[in-house]
Amino acid sequence: MLELFKKLLDEEVDDSIANMFLELSEDSIKNYLKVDYLEFKLYDNVIVMLAVYLYKSRCDIGLESFGEGTKSIKYESVNIPKQIKAMLPKPRIRWL
Repeated sequence: MLELFKKLLDEEVDDSIANMFLELSEDSIKNYLKVDYLEFKLYDNVIVMLAVYLYKSRCDIGLESFGEGTKSIKYESVNIPKQIKAMLPKPRIRWL
């Protein structure tokens, strides 16, 4: 996953920073799915895609929308964008 993450970024990034974003994205997906572990390696590509998204938007976390003239930018206010959620199964319901 580390090598794929670096190739998709097209920029130099330290391994420890890359691993941090990969772990953060894996934890975010586990939290979203309400599971303690991800079975097999079914979601490796989704983890990498989310890690790239989080890395590229690291300076704009919390920015929901911004407009200047005729241009506007809107970022997802949650950790996982809709396009990535669409690749995941529906979250489980946890019974107490």
